[in-house]
Amino acid sequence: MQTEQQMKLEYSSKRKLINPSFRLLWIGRLISQLGDKLYLLALPWLVLEISHSAFYTAITLSLEILPEILFGPFIGVYVDQKSRKKLMILADWIRGILILAITVLAYHEKIEIFHIYVVTFLLSGLTLLFDSSSQGYLSQIVPKDLLVEANANLTFVATLMRLVGPFLSGVFIGWIGAKGTIGLNGLSFIISGIILSFLPNDSGYASEKMNVDKIIDDMKEGFRYLFHHQILFPIALFSTFMNIGIYMVSTLFVFQSKEVLGYGPEQTSTIFWVSGIVATLTTLNLKHLKNVLTKGKMIRLGSIGVFLAILLLVLNQSLVTFTLSYSLLLMIGIIVNVNMMAYRQEIIPPHLFGRVMTSSRVLVNLFSPVAMIVAGWIATTYSAQWVFHIAAFIIFINILYSWFGRLRMIK
Repeated sequence: MQTEQQMKLEYSSKRKLINPSFRLLWIGRLISQLGDKLYLLALPWLVLEISHSAFYTAITLSLEILPEILFGPFIGVYVDQKSRKKLMILADWIRGILILAITVLAYHEKIEIFHIYVVTFLLSGLTLLFDSSSQGYLSQIVPKDLLVEANANLTFVATLMRLVGPFLSGVFIGWIGAKGTIGLNGLSFIISGIILSFLPNDSGYASEKMNVDKIIDDMKEGFRYLFHHQILFPIALFSTFMNIGIYMVSTLFVFQSKEVLGYGPEQTSTIFWVSGIVATLTTLNLKHLKNVLTKGKMIRLGSIGVFLAILLLVLNQSLVTFTLSYSLLLMIGIIVNVNMMAYRQEIIPPHLFGRVMTSSRVLVNLFSPVAMIVAGWIATTYSAQWVFHIAAFIIFINILYSWFGRLRMIK
């Protein structure tokens, strides 16, 4: 039973977390995440309507990762030296304009797969800019001891929208088509940018003018810090192999449902909105999970959970197993990512946070685009069954690494 003093401390902590700045950030993310979850199903659906190919769909999805590898360190350095609020607003508005542009092309029946490739690539770069800025901004408005709860609250927004968004996406695709549904995502970014404009102003850490030599030096510093850290580097390697296995599998979900199993958008959306229920329950219980398991144990147990999710698809491929597998992958991803982010925010110096985080993203996602394209090619040329077997083997190796490598040092 809580004492009066403990109750006062808990109430005080909640008030520190639910401050006006965090509330605005939360609302902005709520709106943009709703649009994103509409886009989650609508984008591959539009690509499949044009191409009917797992390979082209995999290329599109891989282009969402490529900018993180090419531009991640530059964006990290830029974020460290500029106003993170202004960067978030800029990223939101440009993303909105780009998405509305391909919507107009689609409605005029002038859309080509190349247009989708270009916009997908640009959107990913802008999302990297937004995420790096928002994570840094969050650490400025929330006390360190509440970062886990703050990240969990923002993750809750995304997972709640995974429940609402895909269900609405299936309905909207059947009603106004994939192109109209994508257009709604564009509007959500514009609205989010307007809301974030009311956040308090901030400024970058660096006072000197940025130049190319400084950017290169800062990039080297970020990679150097990452590579020489006894925990951050093993975390990055662990995440790299996790991503390879997960992306190989998740790339094929919509293709298998639409083109192989023959389901429509309403049925296919079940994969995403059911997983949204699981994800929502997961985020609601993260705080309680924190009291039972340490960050390290949650991260290591996550590797076993991912293996079991992929094993389901090795044994059987149906709408039910796809839904169960994706739900488990999402649940484990939330638990692992929230704890990893909180751990990084605790140990990375604020003035290095942007460049170290984006350097980590480059390493973590380095092989994911190739893995996705290879998965699409194997599924098109042979069968998805081969993809699921390969992914399961990769994750099994990662289980051994997480339990017997340096990740054991994370308590």
